[in-house]
Amino acid sequence: MKTINIFFRRMAFIFVACLMTPFISAQTAEEDWKNGMSAYNKSNYTQAKTYFEKAANQGHGKSQFYLGTIYEQGKGVTKNFQMAAYWYEKAANSGDVRGQTMLAFCYQEGRGVTQDYQKAAYWYEKAANQGFGEASYKLSELYRDGKGVAKDLKKADYWFKKANEQGSSSAKRELEEDKFWKSVTPTQRTPENNYKLGVNALNNKNYERAFSYFEKAANQGYAAAQYTLGAMYYNGEGVTKDITEAIAWFEKAANQGHADAKHTLAGIYYSLAGLCLTGEGVQQDVSKAVTYYEKAANLGFADPVYTADAQYKVGRFYEYGEGVTRNIQKAIEWYKKAASLGDTRAQERLEKLQK
Repeated sequence: MKTINIFFRRMAFIFVACLMTPFISAQTAEEDWKNGMSAYNKSNYTQAKTYFEKAANQGHGKSQFYLGTIYEQGKGVTKNFQMAAYWYEKAANSGDVRGQTMLAFCYQEGRGVTQDYQKAAYWYEKAANQGFGEASYKLSELYRDGKGVAKDLKKADYWFKKANEQGSSSAKRELEEDKFWKSVTPTQRTPENNYKLGVNALNNKNYERAFSYFEKAANQGYAAAQYTLGAMYYNGEGVTKDITEAIAWFEKAANQGHADAKHTLAGIYYSLAGLCLTGEGVQQDVSKAVTYYEKAANLGFADPVYTADAQYKVGRFYEYGEGVTRNIQKAIEWYKKAASLGDTRAQERLEKLQK
């Protein structure tokens, strides 16, 4: 009889322990989450990541979302969109509305996953139905543009109103923008105003709307908008990626003296020159390489070391007649430019050529 009582007491203990385990686990995950947030808010991202991982591996949705954020923004880790999408998906499946919204955004933009508007719409709707305003706003955009869903302006309007009711800052900003444009006269629709509205939309990750404003300002000759439009074409944000179109807008901005446009163009030309030299991904063409290096050298980089390197390379092409007609005088001119920026290779070539 005593043996039986001991057996039942043990079984009862095991039963209670089994009942308590999920509670203890949830309690531990919540503690890890709180510790992680404390570290995160102090910008101690390495420690935050450790705590978030502990909680995330126990299915804690908010921790999974913040792990996605850490990888997306490269906080304490190398930026990794694939890992960001991985954790956003975990958070989404845990029911976290921000995780669902960010996973939808990843699918919408093809960031860390293959672009899929249908999946974007699915996850935005999941979050929107839980009352998350930003998801409702993004869903309204998809219905407006017919991406991932059949184009339906009534549904677009429905979700936009929902977003506004749910406190979406994006919806509020758009209403303010629309109100602003209705109140201004045509003469007040300046490129500066278009550019500012574009920046607001870009900060809100509303790339299509940002693109439309930047395009208006760029066509009005606003250099900053031309540069940003070039960047959007270059990165494929709000528009299909198009390097040729990007270069065209960068050149327009650079021709107006926009420093960032000049530096960006220099980098692009420098890269293109390298590809033309090696024939990697393009037809090998030394003559084109010289042209690109020369453009890069004339535009200049933010870091003078790269400017000097481009100038030195152009000098060598002219000295040895590779891709251009040999011209020692031009070689000397380019070497002098590079040498003035401290390039020791150019200084050595000058000493030999000017003996």
